[in-house]
Amino acid sequence: MVSSQALEEFWKFPKFGDGIGFHRLFLLLEALDALSWLEQFSTIKVTGSNGKGSTCAFISEILHAGGWNVGLFISPHLFRFHERISINGESISEKALQKILSQVIAGAKELKNEKFGRFELSVALAIKYFQEQKAEIGVIEVGIGGRFDSTRIFRGPVTVLTSLDLEHTDLLGSTKEAIGYEKLDLADPNSKVVLGNLPAELIPKLKAYGKLNNLHLRSVMEIVDGKILSESATKLICSFEHS
Repeated sequence: MVSSQALEEFWKFPKFGDGIGFHRLFLLLEALDALSWLEQFSTIKVTGSNGKGSTCAFISEILHAGGWNVGLFISPHLFRFHERISINGESISEKALQKILSQVIAGAKELKNEKFGRFELSVALAIKYFQEQKAEIGVIEVGIGGRFDSTRIFRGPVTVLTSLDLEHTDLLGSTKEAIGYEKLDLADPNSKVVLGNLPAELIPKLKAYGKLNNLHLRSVMEIVDGKILSESATKLICSFEHS
């Protein structure tokens, strides 16, 4: 199966699998011998209604400049599927995509009682590639961004919530407050959450909700006194690590 054939097979899968698919994603990663590695892999997850992709690119570049071997996962892509998965700014190669995507699809088909979606397969592909490339940290753009998003399988000390708007209300809730709660559920317990330029009235509500999982929430606006600076998110992340 060459890369074009692998991608052709990939696009035959539905966008999403049946129901909540964490169990089948764990099974697939175990079959790919990547589950144990993932449990030790640290990430920064980026969620929000807008600004996720640019924020991911910014954080990834900062981390790489600091000497990290950085894996970046985004979705969707602009021009080529390969853009979704990169290491230090370089997209996955045709050869690697051919090999790993074929393995992922074969593994999914072996689990005959499970119905995978394309997003789950993309997540598995990224994890296996990061493992092979010995990525030290990952920057992950989430999907829809609720508690059932496949990217919740990634662990890490920091989650970024860029913005909130009324989106996917059938899945996430009918108000910005409810959607914010859903997106906070992506964060690991006892971790930090960076809040973007959100409506001021939502901040105390989100902070109160975050306490249920012992989340430490800080807003970029608290750091820059109401002015949005290009490096504010990265300064905030660094301040978490040294607080």
